[in-house]
Amino acid sequence: MYLSEKELPLGWALTTLGSIATPSSDKIEPSDYQGDHYLSLKHIQAHTGRILGWGDPQTVKSTISVFHQGDVLYGRLRPYLNKVVIPPFEGICSTDILVFPIMAAIKRAFLARFLSHPKVVEFAVQNSKGINLPRISFRTLAEHPFALPPLNEQRRIVAKIEALQARSKKAREALEAIPPLLDKFRQSVLASAFRGDLTAHWRAKNPDVEPATKLLERIRIERRRRWEESELAKMKAKGKTPKNDKWKDKYKEPTPVDTTDLPELPEGWCRLTLGAIARVEGGYAFKSGDFSSDGVPLIRIGDLRDGKVVISEKTVRLPDSFLSKHIRFMLNGGDLLMGLSGATTGKLGYYEGDEPSLLNQRVGRFLPRCDSVVDDVFLGLAVEGISHKVLNQAWGGAQPNISPSALEENTIAVPTLEEQKAIVQMVRVCWSVRDSVTKSVKEIQAKLGDLDESILAKAFRGELVPQDPNDEPASVLLERIKAEQAKTEKPKRKTRKKKGTAS
Repeated sequence: MYLSEKELPLGWALTTLGSIATPSSDKIEPSDYQGDHYLSLKHIQAHTGRILGWGDPQTVKSTISVFHQGDVLYGRLRPYLNKVVIPPFEGICSTDILVFPIMAAIKRAFLARFLSHPKVVEFAVQNSKGINLPRISFRTLAEHPFALPPLNEQRRIVAKIEALQARSKKAREALEAIPPLLDKFRQSVLASAFRGDLTAHWRAKNPDVEPATKLLERIRIERRRRWEESELAKMKAKGKTPKNDKWKDKYKEPTPVDTTDLPELPEGWCRLTLGAIARVEGGYAFKSGDFSSDGVPLIRIGDLRDGKVVISEKTVRLPDSFLSKHIRFMLNGGDLLMGLSGATTGKLGYYEGDEPSLLNQRVGRFLPRCDSVVDDVFLGLAVEGISHKVLNQAWGGAQPNISPSALEENTIAVPTLEEQKAIVQMVRVCWSVRDSVTKSVKEIQAKLGDLDESILAKAFRGELVPQDPNDEPASVLLERIKAEQAKTEKPKRKTRKKKGTAS
């Protein structure tokens, strides 16, 4: 972008921004404004040049700037946000927005593209004043070098940029439509898996599956065995030894599922509540006063992102001593977690870290009750299959909640262990296709961003459109502007000499 005199294309002239563009100094008191449009920086979207809306002028108390339709508005507060827009209406705006009206040397659309150039943004950021609220002054911005093309070439450059960026915008919009389609694909795959459609061909090749009655019996036996082992371990930890088997009477069989209005399942499948094969355990209500800058990570709802548990700089930590005190809430690799509160209710995340971590309140963990009969990965797919319904099952207004016991009441369909493994394999193939598409989308989106920068770079190097020798050179235009400015400048007043002063 920074061209030397020798590198200037035909007809271009090297100058500075301040020599060809000056912001308007028109100010007005809000009470004197009769229009409807007030723009502040929050009404301009960063990096896109889009107006997101406007405010009520009656709510403004301080002096404001006036702009007209087609003026270039430049946000000088936090210039890294790159807020540059050409409004299709007139109005008033915050004084943190510089207003560039019509100018003789430069087309306003060309100026807007220049102000949005990454190099100009970088210059503004580096030369801003202020820490929390950095601002760039026009006096500083005016010093930025400007390779000025002829007016006609400016028009051609803007037209070419708009045509190319319109095409990249269409491509970007098409790419943005893909993630929602992939989400639908994911739900469709899960629905097909738990209807038995995904493994219909597998069952045709494996007709000798055990009946659903035997599957149910095996699940009941395994569930009870795991419960008894857990109860004995608890008693042992307390130093107690059972005198007889009466303690076993406390065991509760899982609630049978009412299948009256449910569709028929494939042969060998059965319907169960989630609680029949898994226990949902919430975390501990750690106090904020116990949080520390280092130590054991505390996994909260905000750490569940895109199906994973992400430990970052924002993750809250607890002193290392808390790990032994709350060992029950320590996470294990492969644990599946779910948000149980707020807008993220039903949000899932697998814990795959090696670092010991503790589980916070309002995050649930799914613990298998019968892992010899139900595959762990299949259980995760079953939970994911119902996760989109969880928010609707939650209670509460602004802060919806769902309890672990309510989660366990959800109904799921379960086939034999062999078919569960076949389902897991087929779903993994589908997920690999989805992940491949997601990766390709991200790569193309990154390339589109690079393409937009490349378009601007070529535009301001004179490489986007050919030069026309018939265009009036920019140097002639600059000389004419200087001559006009000289005519309008007020002559300097001569100072009178005091009497008796030597000449």
